[in-house]
Amino acid sequence: MEMQKNQKELYLITVPDGESFSYKIEPYELINFLGVRISMLQEYSFVNKIGETYKLYKTKEGNWYDISEEELTEKSTIIRLLKGAIEKLEENE
Repeated sequence: MEMQKNQKELYLITVPDGESFSYKIEPYELINFLGVRISMLQEYSFVNKIGETYKLYKTKEGNWYDISEEELTEKSTIIRLLKGAIEKLEENE
């Protein structure tokens, strides 16, 4: 069986509270309401073991870009943990 050439590589990461996520990184084109590209971002798509998904976006300069504002909930705590885990991982590369 042949692998698809456009298939993205999946990675595994564990956040400090012990929860594991698989994730992939893909380019993301941010477009304004006029249809003009504003920026190219890296989209991090995370999935935990029960199938919950989280998407984070990062600029090429290394800054996190929030496309949608999250309320202060458990979801934002997980997002903060994911950002920290990715920062630490990329720092060690």
